[in-house]
Amino acid sequence: MQKRKAVNGRKAIGEFNSTKGEIVLDIGSDNVVATALHEVTHYAKINAPTQYNALRDAVIEHTTKFGKMKYYLEKYSNTYGTSNVHEITEEMTADAAEALLTNEKFIEECLMTRISLTL
Repeated sequence: MQKRKAVNGRKAIGEFNSTKGEIVLDIGSDNVVATALHEVTHYAKINAPTQYNALRDAVIEHTTKFGKMKYYLEKYSNTYGTSNVHEITEEMTADAAEALLTNEKFIEECLMTRISLTL
């Protein structure tokens, strides 16, 4: 069992090792599925860059459109202890993928739309 590293004092509950191509999850975390989705997004940056870039661009467009980019840049900079915009937007993108795919209301709306399209 690997000891989880801390990011700014917070225990990491998942990690993507790009050298080994491994995703390591703390199965004792509150929401292992959310953590897995977050880490798969980091994996996609390397192994599915076209899809990752489309998601990242949508996240950036959304946060910019709603005037939240400065807020999120500052928030993630403080959380991760970096001012590197590429690292910050990667974390924002991974968090967005996690949120989209674990948001029950969003999933229900997608399913209802899909059902109504097939009727």
